[in-house]
Amino acid sequence: MGLKKMILSALVFSSFLLASPFKVYVKSNPSPLPPDTRGGNEVKFDISSVDIKKYPKVGLLYSGIPDHSMSNVRVYQDGNRVEVESFDKGVGTGSGLDIVLVVDISGSMGFLRNLRLYYDKNSRMYASQVALINFLDSLSPYDRVGLVTFSDYAEKRIELTTDKELVKSVVEQLEPEDSTFMFEGASLAIDLLKASTGRKIVLLFSDGETYDGEMLDEVVAEAKQNGVIFYTVALGYNNVSDEGKEYLRELAKQTGGEFYVEDNGEAYKESDPSRRISFDQLYSDITQNIKTSQYKVVFNSPSDVPEKEHQVVLKIDVGSTTYVATTTYKEPTYVKLQLEPSVQVLLEKPVPENRPIPVSVEVEADPQRIKTGGVILHVKSVQEPLWNNGFTVTMSPSTTRSLKRGLEKMVFTATIPAEKVKRDSQALEFYITIEDTQGFVHTLPENNPEEFPFQIPIVPNQKPEIDHTPVNKVDATQNLSVEGKVRDDTLVKRVLLYYRNSLKNEYDVMEKEINSKESEFSFVIPNTVYNSAPGVDYYLLVEDGQGLREFSGTPEDPHRVVVLGSSGSGSTGDKCTLTWNAQLYRGWNLLGTGVELKVDELVSQINTQIALNPQGKNMRVRSVYVFDALNQSWKFWIEGRNDNTLSVIEPNQGFWLYID
Repeated sequence: MGLKKMILSALVFSSFLLASPFKVYVKSNPSPLPPDTRGGNEVKFDISSVDIKKYPKVGLLYSGIPDHSMSNVRVYQDGNRVEVESFDKGVGTGSGLDIVLVVDISGSMGFLRNLRLYYDKNSRMYASQVALINFLDSLSPYDRVGLVTFSDYAEKRIELTTDKELVKSVVEQLEPEDSTFMFEGASLAIDLLKASTGRKIVLLFSDGETYDGEMLDEVVAEAKQNGVIFYTVALGYNNVSDEGKEYLRELAKQTGGEFYVEDNGEAYKESDPSRRISFDQLYSDITQNIKTSQYKVVFNSPSDVPEKEHQVVLKIDVGSTTYVATTTYKEPTYVKLQLEPSVQVLLEKPVPENRPIPVSVEVEADPQRIKTGGVILHVKSVQEPLWNNGFTVTMSPSTTRSLKRGLEKMVFTATIPAEKVKRDSQALEFYITIEDTQGFVHTLPENNPEEFPFQIPIVPNQKPEIDHTPVNKVDATQNLSVEGKVRDDTLVKRVLLYYRNSLKNEYDVMEKEINSKESEFSFVIPNTVYNSAPGVDYYLLVEDGQGLREFSGTPEDPHRVVVLGSSGSGSTGDKCTLTWNAQLYRGWNLLGTGVELKVDELVSQINTQIALNPQGKNMRVRSVYVFDALNQSWKFWIEGRNDNTLSVIEPNQGFWLYID
């Protein structure tokens, strides 16, 4: 085979693989990281929550530690040190917060702050309403808010939405009534956040009196399992019973939040009574605290034993002090979701109205670990701002095929009724959830399914179009320009650019208003975002006037840009050590520049780690493809060839490695 033909074959084959989602399992850890001699005086602290939504990626959320960076962090799982994949401080503007407000509307909320008089503008209820409205005004456009109330029962008033004015209108209508079941409200708030992939926060304020205090431990365990942090506020502190204070204090403390106190119109953290603010500014203060002082560290777990409990130790070195936190989590059930090809076609072109739409999803899992009736299709019109104005359908298994390792490939199907497929709906939106026997909820799409669901346009509506050539390299000293054109048959409303450096987990966002049928757009990402990282990830979203969206790149598979000459990718003559996560994925892996790549040794190392894949086939590396971003050319290594063209990649060549 000639060289030209071989390069073409490599390109075609790697393109085919990129379109095929596939996970490779690993027998054991890669070579252990070298011993770490760092450490000083140890100070204990708590991890707020453990995020296993994207397992084997495990996220640790924490706060209250002096300012630090990724280099200060060490993570150990079951006694073995694991490599930190990403590090975030604060919350990216594109990631936002998912917050559920839990509001006590029991009869006692109608009392004055200190006097037992009924509901008026001096009452706890009214003061709380003013504070909540100020809080909603302090949020970014990308933060989502839900609302739960509780008295003698808990009620979901509003599910997560970016429509803050809608939430305000409901808050303004609240009136005190009946008795108090606070933990029922807390549990319902956690349910609202289960499918979320953002920062999950509950703000709960109450006078602390409740009839279901025995639920405290159950609610705390549920919050920790789902990565939910509680911030609690005791209203009328001097009138709150010791038992009520303890409930609110423990709910915040055990989930990694803060316990606040309201006393005669002032508010403060119970742990810091010297810093007092007006109560109506309390929630703005909490929001600022959440967005600037929280950290998130992500690592890849090497384990593949569903329901196994793991111990995690997080160590952070700041000066001569080592901050140490220990926590545990239970490994979730392995579930892989993928739309059937026939459904993918529906997403590409409009469907006629008044026709039923079959929706089917492939589920790869152990059927014994999927909750009966736990596969749900969620549907609404694109015109509806809230999902609870839509409907759900339980999906039924239609075909099943056995795989190895106790797994089965099952196809679940449901039908969107013809009467729901109407032209005036513009389009239908849907996402799918699967609940396993651990109570863990898996979603498709994986990231923010309620915010970015699948969309099926209804004739004559069309999705907007985006014309963009992805950027593949940028100099660390230069800003990154992202340009393109958008068009729509009616109106393009806006274009959004989501971006992050490759060492971070969360995206920031920029937005441009368009409001025309066709327009060019341009964004500039400042080099300060990535000049100490080996790469940049980004994706684009265009939205038309009807709410229909189109992407270039996605949150899960963004456009990846190699940063040339950054401090995070090596400099001329430097040799970067290649380390491989225990969980290897087919796909592009950013290595940076100045890397000595000895493919024979690399392939041998990886082959010793690969076990049977989920289909029961033996896997091994037979070819490696490299795209040289600097010279815009392909290089490749194929097993059995003597002229190993990838023995060494020269310094200052940014490239991506793809393993077949």
